[in-house]
Amino acid sequence: MVNSLGDQRGVAETLNFLAAASAGARLDTRAATIFGAAAALFETVRIAPCPADHDLCRYSGCIARLRASLGDGAFEEAWRHGRALSVDAVVRFALQD
Repeated sequence: MVNSLGDQRGVAETLNFLAAASAGARLDTRAATIFGAAAALFETVRIAPCPADHDLCRYSGCIARLRASLGDGAFEEAWRHGRALSVDAVVRFALQD
């Protein structure tokens, strides 16, 4: 719904929450993909993420854990994949079971 309203920052913030939830569930590739998409969207709208988003799972620690779990290559591949997804595609990806 946020996406249909055109609130790109809201979409990016929501993606960060969904990525953190995926990381918490140890769905590491999924989490890295969604975090990558959120990062790209924040860059596109030229707005920094809300500090609360980064506190959600201690963002840098969460990213480091994902990288360690997946390995550099797989992490970078997932991150790049997320960055390449359209907003609609990443929302569908993030919401699927």
